[in-house]
Amino acid sequence: MALGTNKANDMTEAFTPIQLQDKLGQLREGLTDTDQRVRSIVQERPFVAVLGALATGYFLGRLIARR
Repeated sequence: MALGTNKANDMTEAFTPIQLQDKLGQLREGLTDTDQRVRSIVQERPFVAVLGALATGYFLGRLIARR
């Protein structure tokens, strides 16, 4: 196998500052898109959003309480 062909599993690969800026920019764009989608869903269906948040909190609480 040639060097650099398995980048997904190579955790030792160093990034240049420019590559890090690009990755952070992509992450920021993705988070911004997700934020906009979540906000639109909450505005369209606030009751369903509240029920989903309550259900998520309940199940996370149950998982944490087991430990």
